[in-house]
Formats: sequence, C-alpha cells, structure tokens
Amino acid sequence: LLSKIELAQFLFFVIAKEVKSWTVHYLTATQLQEFYDFYREDKSAKEPLPKSFDASGISFARLQLSRYYMPDFVELCHRFGVLLNPVVHLQRCTQQFLPSRSFWDD
Repeated sequence: LLSKIELAQFLFFVIAKEVKSWTVHYLTATQLQEFYDFYREDKSAKEPLPKSFDASGISFARLQLSRYYMPDFVELCHRFGVLLNPVVHLQRCTQQFLPSRSFWDD
C-alpha cells in the first residue's frame, strides 16, 4: 500500500510520460492542464465522470507556480486531493487482483 506522498511521486512520473515531457525534473502548469483535461466533467459524455475525479475546479494557469518540481507537485496534490483520486483508484483496483488485503495491511 503506497502512501499519498508515494502515489503523488508515482503520478508525477506518469504525467511526465503521458504528456511527453522533455524533462522528468519538473512539470509545467500547461502539461498539468493537458493531463487533467481528461478529468473534466463533460456533460455530453455517455458515462459521467465520477465526481471524485472531476478536476474542473482547478485552473492550473491561475496557480502560483508555472513549473512544478516533484516536491511542489506533492504539495499540490495535498492541496487538491482530487488530483490523486485516479491513482488511488488504480491502486485499489490493483490490490483486488494481488495478494489479500491482510497482506497489504501488514
């Protein structure tokens, strides 16, 4: 079971890979916006986005930083918990197919 800090660190690298970042040292606000555009509520979608995944309330362009190094991104994830929810969900789904929950709780 990964902690929220570890999940945020993992997510940092996932986003860097997904947006084809030139560097793995930082993410730009534009790259974060590009990644989280997928997690914005689309009223015309057949299946609505779970509210816990909806990042519509976050405007990365209005945030204080334009570059997010890993510690900055971890702090951002703690400030906006919704940013971590997709990877928390992934962890829980993965746990269902791996050794029992008692294994993970030890």
